[in-house]
Amino acid sequence: KNVQGSSGSIILTPDRIEMLENIGFEWYKNKTFDERLEDLAQFKETEGHCEVPNDHPTLGTWFKGVKKNYKLLMNGKPQTSGTTLTLERIKRLEAVGVLWFTTKKTFEQRIEELVEFKRCYGHFRVPYKHPSLGVWCHNAKQSHKRLMIGKSQQCGMRMTPERIERLDAIGFFD
Repeated sequence: KNVQGSSGSIILTPDRIEMLENIGFEWYKNKTFDERLEDLAQFKETEGHCEVPNDHPTLGTWFKGVKKNYKLLMNGKPQTSGTTLTLERIKRLEAVGVLWFTTKKTFEQRIEELVEFKRCYGHFRVPYKHPSLGVWCHNAKQSHKRLMIGKSQQCGMRMTPERIERLDAIGFFD
């Protein structure tokens, strides 16, 4: 079996293939739209929403491409490579719970939600699957962490000194 590795193509012997399969190795293959849709439905069941983060290990890149193609389609432009959207596929995605346009909350609205969360639960350890604050808190912490070590902020939030000061003032990073 010819396999693409980090240093080029390698050949696996039947013995090595068997050893890999015996320990549960699954060979990569492109999933169909139906398989991805099923993965998305499972994600929603687990997380309570369909807002897949871009860095999600199995759905992130696919879902980002789907949303990009939806925007292109709605603007009358050709779709890029990846999952081609049809009206039927859009309806199926919406049936699972995909919201194409989510209302972005302001930073201050998120602060208010955080303060209310702490009032109710006594802490800021917001679970990732929390429908409104989970992904936002994760991105805030990741962005802050990357900023503190001098790396670029790649997640959905740009952390500024003012935002750090505001979050520090409520004890978010404690």
